[in-house]
Amino acid sequence: MTHGSVSHLVRGKPIRIAATVFLAASLLVLAGVSPAASAVTQTWYLAEGSTAWGFATYITLENPSTVPGNATIEYMTLAGTVTGPTVYLPGQSELTVFPSDTLGAQDFSTRVTTDLPYPIAVDRTMYWPSGFGTGFGYHSSIGVMATGSDPLPMRWYLPEGSSAWGFETWLLLQNPSAEAAHCNVTYMVEGGSPVVKEKTIPGNSRQSFSMETDIGVHDASVMVESTDFPVIAERSMYQAAPGAPTGNRREGHVSIGAPRASNDYYLAEGSTNWGFTTYILIQNPNTTYTNVVLSYNTPTGSISDPPIPVAGRSRKTIRVNDSHPNTDLSTHVVSDQPVVAERAMYWGSAAGPGSAMTDSIGMPEGHADFYFPDGEVYSNTATGDLTETFTCVQNPNSTDVKVAVSYFTADGGLFAWTETIPAQTRRTYNLADKIAPDNRAAIKVECRTAGKKIMCERSMYFQRRWSGANTIGGTND
Repeated sequence: MTHGSVSHLVRGKPIRIAATVFLAASLLVLAGVSPAASAVTQTWYLAEGSTAWGFATYITLENPSTVPGNATIEYMTLAGTVTGPTVYLPGQSELTVFPSDTLGAQDFSTRVTTDLPYPIAVDRTMYWPSGFGTGFGYHSSIGVMATGSDPLPMRWYLPEGSSAWGFETWLLLQNPSAEAAHCNVTYMVEGGSPVVKEKTIPGNSRQSFSMETDIGVHDASVMVESTDFPVIAERSMYQAAPGAPTGNRREGHVSIGAPRASNDYYLAEGSTNWGFTTYILIQNPNTTYTNVVLSYNTPTGSISDPPIPVAGRSRKTIRVNDSHPNTDLSTHVVSDQPVVAERAMYWGSAAGPGSAMTDSIGMPEGHADFYFPDGEVYSNTATGDLTETFTCVQNPNSTDVKVAVSYFTADGGLFAWTETIPAQTRRTYNLADKIAPDNRAAIKVECRTAGKKIMCERSMYFQRRWSGANTIGGTND
């Protein structure tokens, strides 16, 4: 094992910025052979990012294969492209990069290109002072991967969004092309008519757009359609605490968009227990009504709701606690016409006022494996600080599946096991059950049942659940 030095602090805690290499022979046995080699270069995009306005950002890269390689990082600012570092990724490693080392204080998007013949995974975490004592808000998202055979789409869907209820919502658009990209942004207003805005994104840059500026105070989904060059879309939301001054950002959440609508959507995380409130957001981009049925995979089995109508070119908000209280759950959305689904979760904290929150876009189908670059267990008894990481695994199949879960810690440790997940249930794995506090870990989840696919998400909670972050993972199939 080799690892680099510590030179950055996150909320006062040291974090490694050089790769940690895991060479344990037992890891190769559990992980199996490296993922299938890719014939073309892969590129990862992260539309959101800022080192200004009080934000701090770090980017985590995971190389789950046994083959080493390099990754080149570029930042797309309001003024154009800024070249970042080229980093070495040993086999089965994790690497953290701090954009502030290159940029100073700027808003930016990120592009990561690798020469590896195997898939990697890239995510981004942002945090900021929440305005209450030493508390911080957090959010995170996996990036968007493109290859020569799987290029960037020309359309993105973002079901969640609100400029009401004390929220501010921002649409982040990244244009990786040299030429300006022209986009039609359609706000599908809940209970109202769609509103279309034209946007121009200069070449090799990123732009931010306020929902309230565009449409006023509404709940709305967003559809982004490029008319010439593809862009990458993310949406970030922030909410002030009750009675807080204008501009306070008690907490927030973020998500990438979905590239297509589907008759099926899956969301691995969700809970109406432990003080959580869960909402499912359904975006209907069709011109006519559609009926959706929500089925929930709980720890003990599956339960379903009656069909729910969703108006055309609109969005529907479903508060899951109203029908299924006091349970952990994953969600399977089935619709008469193709839709897009997203999930938001909210909870209170004993540490102060206001709501904490997480969010993630769903996926139209499961996958055989998932990779999560970032994970942490931290405990400070003197300050009461606590960081938790949970991996949520949904088995939507009608038969049981076997999954293999692996944690790779920063000191070279390996914690890995297999488990059978019963049909149409959900399981939650706490990183702290396997690794000691004050450790970071990358996570891999693999479905070992031939021909079956699963859905996975990773949730992190910070400072005794004062804040949280959630994302889907990178995939290999």
